[in-house]
Parts: sequence; structure tokens; C-alpha cells
Amino acid sequence: MSRDTVQRVLVVLADEGWIESRQGRGSVVLRTQTVRSSVRENAAARRVTLGPLIAAAFAAPHVTLDVFTLTSEVLYTHVRVQEERIRAREIRPATITIRMLTPPDGQRLPLPYVPDDPDDYRPQSHNLQ
Repeated sequence: MSRDTVQRVLVVLADEGWIESRQGRGSVVLRTQTVRSSVRENAAARRVTLGPLIAAAFAAPHVTLDVFTLTSEVLYTHVRVQEERIRAREIRPATITIRMLTPPDGQRLPLPYVPDDPDDYRPQSHNLQ
């Protein structure tokens, strides 16, 4: 991602009281937030999936998501499920705020790629021909 994007994010985090930035010393985290999955871990699968975390966030009256992602597709899929829950009146959040940090357009992403030809950019272009 671009240097400008990182600097803008650091300003927002400082304004919101998450970090303190000092010239020449870098940034210090002032507070953190622990996110816990409602999915129980078991011996076979110790993966945290995004679906239950998004569903729990949307169950609150004021939904706030701060997301870092390579693409918006995965987040869109989960938010769409919550939209259907809202339309069915299963949940009724009063506000929804989503901030998403993504890489700049044109930056080559680590995934998806063609295993036999890593220089093939077609899977990332969404223009498979």
C-alpha cells in the first residue's frame, strides 16, 4: 500500500486515541481491543472464521467494522448475509460504519495466482479470458 495511505491511517488512529505518534520514535499503541469468536475451537479445526465475527458485530445496535483486506469480495459476501438478516427483521442495527483499508489499484496481490505460472495476472484482473 502507498506511504500516503499508511500515514492517513496513523493520523486517524491517533485522533481516535488508539496510538500515540512521536516524531523520531514511531507510534505506540495506547489501547487494544480483543476480538473473540463465538465459534468453539476443537481438536479438528482451530480456525476462526469471519462469518460468526461479522454476525456478532451486526447483532449490536451500533455496528462498527475496521477491516484490512486484500480485496472487498470476502467482506461483501458476509455483509450481504447481514443485509438479508436486516431485511428479514432478524436484526435491527441503528447505525453501520465500515472502514476498509485495501491495497492501491494495480498492486500485485499474493493471491489468487496460477500455481504453474505465477506471472499470469489473469486471476487478479477479474477479467478471465
